[in-house]
Amino acid sequence: MCSIKSKKVRSRRGIRSVLMYKGERTSIDIIINPHYRIKVQEDANGEVTVQLVTTHHGVELSANRVKDELEKAIWVLRDNPRFRRVD
Repeated sequence: MCSIKSKKVRSRRGIRSVLMYKGERTSIDIIINPHYRIKVQEDANGEVTVQLVTTHHGVELSANRVKDELEKAIWVLRDNPRFRRVD
């Protein structure tokens, strides 16, 4: 894969880089602070997954249909009063 768009920020805090790759899989990587990454990826069949990663651990959720894994995870987090809701 090759990077087709990139914005890099040198600070240690905040959004450190946004990378977009196009190839067999198209993906967007958002690197946040030194330990977090959000990756949205589409395969050759148009199937989309979202990865939420902290250092070496994370989850991958399908995001292809209404009530798919990503939506279910959002509702679990929204129902927890420790997290801020966004509407």
